[in-house]
Amino acid sequence: MGPLAVMHNLPQYSAYMSGNKSRVEGPTFPYFHKEDPHEYMMLKMALTNLLPPWETEIYKYHILLDHLKLPAARHIALAYTHDQQPFTRSLAALDQQYGQPHHLALKEITSIVNLPKV
Repeated sequence: MGPLAVMHNLPQYSAYMSGNKSRVEGPTFPYFHKEDPHEYMMLKMALTNLLPPWETEIYKYHILLDHLKLPAARHIALAYTHDQQPFTRSLAALDQQYGQPHHLALKEITSIVNLPKV
């Protein structure tokens, strides 16, 4: 019996060897609940990288709506409810409002300016 066969019989390695389960919990979708460009970018990155490309627009749109807790952002996304591409159009509109690079730069500058005086 080789070392792989022995490892395969051990409970802590059986999931790893079979390829069916991961011992590490998978990534999750963050919530967008405050006007923070970093928070929006984290949600967008998760939506872009974690949602399978074969999923329907409606499915992706519902995932998006479930994670938009900021009322203004949710209102923007809800404006595309009857669109043929609600996820794609909502994400583009949210990018215009929250995902511009200058928003991130302004946030960083503001946090630096507001640092305590030394």
